[in-house]
Amino acid sequence: MTATEPVHQPITIHDDRLIWRLRTGTRIREESGRTFAVTVNGHLINTGTGTWCAVADLELPVEVLP
Repeated sequence: MTATEPVHQPITIHDDRLIWRLRTGTRIREESGRTFAVTVNGHLINTGTGTWCAVADLELPVEVLP
């Protein structure tokens, strides 16, 4: 018998206050396709450009990637 990995489905966040609760290293994606990584203290960095982004500047809703 083989163990199977749990399948993690993306979840969608419609409220910017919930983004502050994400753990460091979590990746999120806007509907436009831009992806961000959550850094220490809930800051965001664009994974394509390496630039910082404020939570208030996100295009909600965002998808939390597994």
